[in-house]
Amino acid sequence: MRQANAATANKVEIVQCRGDRNVQAQVRMSGANTSGAVTCRVGVGIDSTTVGSDQLFMGRLQVANHITTAIWCEYNGRLSEGYHSMAWLEAASALGTTTWYANTTPGVDQLLGGLKVKVWG
Repeated sequence: MRQANAATANKVEIVQCRGDRNVQAQVRMSGANTSGAVTCRVGVGIDSTTVGSDQLFMGRLQVANHITTAIWCEYNGRLSEGYHSMAWLEAASALGTTTWYANTTPGVDQLLGGLKVKVWG
């Protein structure tokens, strides 16, 4: 896995003042691959840009050059007190070229994706 689009800005940073507060992070994306049936994965890296910490995830591209939806993941848990980063991660099996879609032209087929974080306090 790598940080989405190899961009270090694709993360949310927090300072957790109490370790007994829940944190929820989700990534939702779409994508297309030139080879078709390719497994794609998004992730939430807690204090990591290469390892997903999320507990639930789903994603697979079925048809070549066809945009699919429902590539998603979710992390729910408690973090220790102090600084933490939650990185938006992505990965695809090594076939063809994968194009990730977070935003498309507004309209009926609009896709909007990205990283969303909630800290319960």
